[in-house]
Amino acid sequence: MDIGILLVITAFLWLLFASISDLRTREVPDWISYSLIAIGISFNLISYVISSNTSFLINPLFGFLLCFIIANLMYYSRQWGGGDAKLLMGLGILLSSYPKPFADIFNPTLYDLPFIVTFLMNLLVIASLYGILWVIYLALKNYHKLKENFSKIMKQDKKARYIVSFVVLALLLFSFFIDEIIKFIVILSSLLLFTMFYFSLLIKSVEDVCMFKKLPVQKLTEGDWVLEKVYINKELIYTPRKTGLTKEDISLLMRHEKKIHYVIVKEGLPFVPAFLITLIVSIIFGNIIIYVAQGILSSS
Repeated sequence: MDIGILLVITAFLWLLFASISDLRTREVPDWISYSLIAIGISFNLISYVISSNTSFLINPLFGFLLCFIIANLMYYSRQWGGGDAKLLMGLGILLSSYPKPFADIFNPTLYDLPFIVTFLMNLLVIASLYGILWVIYLALKNYHKLKENFSKIMKQDKKARYIVSFVVLALLLFSFFIDEIIKFIVILSSLLLFTMFYFSLLIKSVEDVCMFKKLPVQKLTEGDWVLEKVYINKELIYTPRKTGLTKEDISLLMRHEKKIHYVIVKEGLPFVPAFLITLIVSIIFGNIIIYVAQGILSSS
């Protein structure tokens, strides 16, 4: 069997396990990420020894380094948890090249790009859509709580709402005095500005209602994002880290569990399913950005 197929099947199965875990517990066990990295390295090394083809060394190394940089940027900016970041590093090794037998089946739009680059470009699009849909789902699920909180935020951001409304109205009026192509761009930009502003308020409201949780110290896990400093008798015990709780932090808080009733933790979105969806889309369609661009150009 082609080594690329084995690597893609492994990535699919591991992402399936990780997605189920992420949806159920909001955690990805370390064994999934570390074993993914180990399998990727092992398979590529074996392939290199058998074939003496240096691409089995260069391509996975490039994929790992690229994903290492992106994963750390996302992790330290608190967009992803540690499990998401480590998974992406493993995928960088496994998805370094597209399996040739699949190309005959799906005829994907790959262009002249490493497969991991195609995966990451697709992830940018799919993760955005996934995040939007998840926020909408949480908003509908918690409609009554959200309605009250959203009204409160709207009152707090009254000045910003007036400014955005004024800018949008000015752009729409301006569009009456310009040619058709520029008019389309101006109208579209104004509508996007208006939509994104109110969607950002919705996200803020969803975070307040759905993503901030009070947890007892006993239920804290490594990587949890604690939002506030922890004091005991006005003495500072813990200061939140950008990278979340460490095992040492949890041990420290556990020593004072009788005096600490709870801590406020931010719960992130279960993001691993977006990796799984992106892998499936990338295998079947290839690079969806180039795929869509070619479709638009061919129809014009």
